[in-house]
Order: sequence, then C-alpha cells, then structure tokens
Amino acid sequence: IVHRTLAAMLGSLVALAALAVVGDRPSLNLVVEWIDFETLALLFGMMILVAIFSETGFFDYCAVKAYRLSRGRVWAMIIMLCLIAAILSAFLDNVTTMLLFTPVTIRLCEVLNLDPRQVLIAEVIFTNIGGAATAIGDPPNVIIVSNQELRKM
Repeated sequence: IVHRTLAAMLGSLVALAALAVVGDRPSLNLVVEWIDFETLALLFGMMILVAIFSETGFFDYCAVKAYRLSRGRVWAMIIMLCLIAAILSAFLDNVTTMLLFTPVTIRLCEVLNLDPRQVLIAEVIFTNIGGAATAIGDPPNVIIVSNQELRKM
C-alpha cells in the first residue's frame, strides 16, 4: 500500500515524535551518530554489484551452465542450482540473489516439466545458509559485524 522508503521515513518520524512527546528528544548529532554509514556503504556496493551481474546475464549463465553440467538429470541440476545460489548469496545479498535467480529457475523447470515451487524452496533454504555463512551475506550479519561494541565482546 505504501512504498517501503516512505514507510521507513514515516516510522522513524513517529519514533522521534514519540520521544519528543515523552521529553527525551535526541539531538540531531545523536541521531546522526545512530546511522551506520559502513553498513549502508557495504549494502549500496552490493546492490551495485548485483545490478551489474543481472545486466550482464551472469545469473542466466550460471543456470545454463548448471543445466549443461547436469546433462538433463533433474536432481543433479537442482543440486547445482542450490549450490550456485548458496555460493552467490555468501558474497552478495541473499534476498537479491534469490530474486534474480527465481525467473531463471522457473524457466529451467518449465523446460524440464517440473513444478518450480519445490526447487525454489530448496534454493531459498540454500541462499539463507549461504548468506548466514559469511559476514557480508546477510544484512543482519553486516550490522552485527560492523558494530564495534559487539566485536569487542
């Protein structure tokens, strides 16, 4: 109903307004200190990489390569697609990787006369595992790793 950016801005505005009503309004300097610029820069860079990969057809290439290596065997192709998705999501954002991998998977499943839902569920599980495996594979991991206080503990 509402765009994500607008919802996030309105939510932060409501939170700051609630703090102002309570009488614990933070200063502008404190609010700026709350912004984690390292995390934002890393996520921005990953989005640029994913955009470049999608424009060049890298995800399509990976799926076609998996199909050729499997030689039409269904289980071999599913395992290769899942492993490729896990490896890519370890170094890129796992949600974006899955969003770009989904149309390719659906096309391959149509060629092989398969129901794509089960294959997509397996890929989602593998992308979550791949994203959790590294510090940059998942946005919560990036936030945790970039926090200096948590790193000291």
